Amino acid sequence: MPLAALPVPILVLEPGDDPRLRLANPAFEAAFAADIAVHPRLSDWLGVTYPNAEYRQRALDQWLLAARLAQSGQVGQVQCRLQAADGQPREVQAQISGHGTLLLAVLIDITERVEAQQRLQASQERLQRILDNLPI
Repeated sequence: MPLAALPVPILVLEPGDDPRLRLANPAFEAAFAADIAVHPRLSDWLGVTYPNAEYRQRALDQWLLAARLAQSGQVGQVQCRLQAADGQPREVQAQISGHGTLLLAVLIDITERVEAQQRLQASQERLQRILDNLPI
């Protein structure tokens, strides 16, 4: 099955100090309104999807570390908040693996899972406060 037919966002990158985006499938382009002809390097794309400069630098450092892991035969992983094509923030987990001289990044939207975990945490904290204040 060609990458273009896959329903999840996928990037093919050329490794380096600022990896070059070689291919983005249609799911990636639709999810992040990213045109690799306009934003040919990882730092260019991150500049669009990370409005905050400090967070963008931390994210770039994480991506570069994951890319180095992928080049060494391991699977690199990055979890970060991206601005989607609709302008909404999305929590994304990227799995990056090496394939010959290129890197393959599969991006999975985990926003709903993260939000559910946050709601569960808040609920547990409320329950604990209630239990702590019971007149027993």
